[in-house]
Amino acid sequence: MRTMEIRVLRYFLMVAREENITKAAELLHITQPTLPRQLMQLEEELSGSIVIGSGEANSVQELAEIIGRFQKKYPQVEYDLYTANADDIKERLDKGLLDIGLLTEPVDIGKYNFLRLKGKEKWGILVRRDSGLAQTSAVRPQDLMDVPVFLAQRPLVRNELEGWFGEYYDQIHVAGTYNLINNVAVMVENNIGVAFCFQLQNHFDNLKYIPLSPQVETGAVIVWKKAQTMNRTMRQFINFIREYQET
Repeated sequence: MRTMEIRVLRYFLMVAREENITKAAELLHITQPTLPRQLMQLEEELSGSIVIGSGEANSVQELAEIIGRFQKKYPQVEYDLYTANADDIKERLDKGLLDIGLLTEPVDIGKYNFLRLKGKEKWGILVRRDSGLAQTSAVRPQDLMDVPVFLAQRPLVRNELEGWFGEYYDQIHVAGTYNLINNVAVMVENNIGVAFCFQLQNHFDNLKYIPLSPQVETGAVIVWKKAQTMNRTMRQFINFIREYQET
């Protein structure tokens, strides 16, 4: 541990013992205004890392905005990012391998604490630019009757899309399922089918995103385990998200 950290730790212990900043400053032979500044420095020095799991969604942009603001206040915090689908993220949360998860709905979050993000995810299909569907402004269920489609693996998501298809669902040709967009994009590029996905920032030169009609939107949530013992860094981060939601 660096000399500066040892000194500031000594300040912290003195304040804890005396329960009075003025008295602690006198005993430490430093000015009273200096002590709170040093304790704020300790708060930054002792911040650790946050392990975050998320899917591929536009909500990651909102998460990045939150992290960017938090980083200005606590520049020493590190972020370990893990990308997977919701089921994988929840499994890792349950095993203690992740601190928090960013999940897109529909998703079962009954055993987690959560904070809902502000943005919405919009569903559509990913198609080749030379496809006839690429010329439309929106795609309807009946437009996909003769088109092989790739669906998300998660059952709750498939149920959501089944509701969108309505009476046409039993007539569609499911080419396959996927969990992350990059691999299925290769399938679409090779003319194997179209893929249902969120509107993402990913840019695929030969592909185009077409929104659904009627429109299908879903939210996103930040989750963490109930009754989880959180370190100070996690508590600060969760509280910071709560404050961000109120702005």
